[in-house]
Amino acid sequence: MNADTPAPTCNLTGREQPLPRAGARSVTAAVRALLDERERKGIATYGRSLETFNGRDCLRDLAEELIDAVQYTEQWRLERAALRQAIRDLLMSADCEWENKRLGHDWAEACDAARVLLAPATVVPP
Repeated sequence: MNADTPAPTCNLTGREQPLPRAGARSVTAAVRALLDERERKGIATYGRSLETFNGRDCLRDLAEELIDAVQYTEQWRLERAALRQAIRDLLMSADCEWENKRLGHDWAEACDAARVLLAPATVVPP
């Protein structure tokens, strides 16, 4: 790659993302807390923090952890899809509308908004 060639980017939609807006919580601080907790757990389990040249095959450890991560990701995706479907089914059910009316609630607008948010995701080709 020469100086005139732009660096590759990860742009799945073909559109630029907006600048991030202010959020509710620092991700970096949360990751720091997770790292501190993992270090404490490592010391409690192995008697030491993770160190270089420790006699283990770190590439094998990484591969095993990544395989676990893929499985956890798929578990999350499957569970999330099932929960979304259950919520969608509830919102579409007559029982939901009957219960709202019985309690004197007028949640039609909120239910309509939730139905839109819970609609199956569509992928827009680039």
